[in-house]
Amino acid sequence: MKFKTLIFFAFIHTTFFAQFINTPGGVSCDDLKPICWDPQGRYTFENVSDVTNEGTGKQVACLDTDPRPSWFYFKIAKGGDVKFRISQWADLVPNNRLDPFVEPGLDVDFVVWGPFNSKSVRCNDFSDHCSPKYSTSLDSGCPTNTTFTNARDFYATINTTNVKDCSYSIAAIEEMHLNNVKSGDYYVLLVTNYSNIGLNGLVQIEQINLDESEAGTTDCSIVDIVHVLGDDSEVCDVTTLNANPNQDQQYVHYFWEIDTGSGFVEIPNTNGERIITVNETANYRVSVTDLVGDIHQDEVEITVKQRVVPLFNAIVPISFGDTLSELPTTSINGITGSWSPILSNLITKEYTFIPDSDQCGTPTNITVVVAPFILDSVLGGDLNLCGVTNTTLNANPNESPLYGNYFWEIDTGNGFVEISNTGGKRIITVNETGAYRVTVTDSIGNIHRDEIAIIFNEEIVPLFNKIDPICSGDELSELPTTSLNGITGSWSPELTNLKTEEYIFTPDAHLCATNVKMTIGVISINKLDIEASIIDNNYGNDYRIKVTVKNNNERFKEFEYSLDNRNWQESNVFDNVKECFQTVYVRDVSGCNDTGVHTTSVLDYPKFFTPNGDAINDRWNIHCLKNNTSAVIYIFNRYGALLKQIRPSYDSWDGTYRNRNMPSNDYWFKVEYLDKNDGVVKTFSSHFTLKR
Repeated sequence: MKFKTLIFFAFIHTTFFAQFINTPGGVSCDDLKPICWDPQGRYTFENVSDVTNEGTGKQVACLDTDPRPSWFYFKIAKGGDVKFRISQWADLVPNNRLDPFVEPGLDVDFVVWGPFNSKSVRCNDFSDHCSPKYSTSLDSGCPTNTTFTNARDFYATINTTNVKDCSYSIAAIEEMHLNNVKSGDYYVLLVTNYSNIGLNGLVQIEQINLDESEAGTTDCSIVDIVHVLGDDSEVCDVTTLNANPNQDQQYVHYFWEIDTGSGFVEIPNTNGERIITVNETANYRVSVTDLVGDIHQDEVEITVKQRVVPLFNAIVPISFGDTLSELPTTSINGITGSWSPILSNLITKEYTFIPDSDQCGTPTNITVVVAPFILDSVLGGDLNLCGVTNTTLNANPNESPLYGNYFWEIDTGNGFVEISNTGGKRIITVNETGAYRVTVTDSIGNIHRDEIAIIFNEEIVPLFNKIDPICSGDELSELPTTSLNGITGSWSPELTNLKTEEYIFTPDAHLCATNVKMTIGVISINKLDIEASIIDNNYGNDYRIKVTVKNNNERFKEFEYSLDNRNWQESNVFDNVKECFQTVYVRDVSGCNDTGVHTTSVLDYPKFFTPNGDAINDRWNIHCLKNNTSAVIYIFNRYGALLKQIRPSYDSWDGTYRNRNMPSNDYWFKVEYLDKNDGVVKTFSSHFTLKR
């Protein structure tokens, strides 16, 4: 591996001249291109600059890699020594010559193999590998001549390889030496462009020992022009013939002849021309003289055909924006080609058919007619809107690219004026009664207009008197079909006097009014199931109880409550209830149900007492049993031992047992009492807490 570099030719003791530039050599070892040097000893060609071209990617002789290769072969004319300077530079100033201090040098490497008996050599005839790659001595490997001073002596004496010279340095100028070459021998030359920066440049190979008496020379006869005019061909009208397409500088004169059937004769005004134009069916011959005076000839037969006019069916006119099918690329009479410019379905246009280069046809024009498109009713019909505060207007609902500008106006009674903040908008929102107009410009400048009238109506709510609940089965009159404020319509579903139902009034379609709902309550007839429960007790002689109707599933039922069936109240809560056994009454205000009666026991007891001598809650008793002379209470400790037996009608417990204070703890009791509601002796047990 070596470092890549750019080298500016600041001190090069040689002169580079502008001259013919040849194409690069072959791309591989089996694609060798002939090369020779003119009397001035120079051969210049375009370098290979494609950074992706890595050649074989393998070691070749002393070259670690062979990127961007050019392969040549040359033949020795005169034996002796040949010395060449190989230079590569970036042709930044495109004048085909080196401009010092301006154009950088590019790293160039080479390998030369030989000698061979002919140019017909194979890739495996070349020594392409040395071991080791870079020898530390001249006894093995393929040393680079820019690294080892005596490397060329190594190549001159070694017999185990046909590598005759090799260099793999970073230099932009290399020297190639071949000693004692023999006339008729062939050599193969590989030149690589190690620089991978992608700069187009030139490579010049110059023989630098032509002034020496023992200098050898190369044979330019291998660079032949046989078949340079190409194969016989048919052409349309005219064609050009080029006797030296590579501009090889070894050819210096050209002589052209034509044979139309009576033998070859000179073509006037072509003497010395490298390229000529012909327009006649005939055989053509060129005689080319090279630098040493040898003459080379080539012939070609040219048949000139008359051009044919392509024929096409007329294109049916289309409407503005309609689909326009692609024009046929083959004419009715078989001429292939292409059309220009690009098709448009917006405007009438003329298109030109250009025949393919291998077709002998003339360009033909055809016109596609596009009828103008008139915008109509894009905003739709007039609108009489009900119950909405705004609506949108769309001037191009299909989002066609044919339209590019929009101008909106409104007329509320004083003529059309521009609607502010709508310029250029395809869609706008409007909320005012009036006439609206939009002006649309299409892509070719045509103007289109459309108008719409919009009325915004406020929605009316129909009004009806409330219908009171009825008892199940009672008569229910038909609901009115005209509201109190004059809205007509109909009700659904059908009326029923058996269950509570919600009914919907739907205004007639031509009216701007809302639907309204009305619920008619139907109260079912059944026996009221009630209960009462204690919700508060102040540990005195009165209670607070709440009465509930258990089977009330209808929100239209209203009830009144009483403790004596005479004094009624709307609240279902009673305060200051003093009896342990209380009868409550509930009646349906609508009269659909009989009065419900329930007697409840509000037997309650203090949950704790504090016998600490402060005269507050010092004794424990069930107060609501004070008037129940048959009631007996038994008090036990937590282990079931009887501590006290009292009658609530005249006694209570002070928290002692045998005159000793009992400790803070939970205590159990059992009460036996006569239930006045049914005359049955009942028992109730629970516990309370003594706190000290």
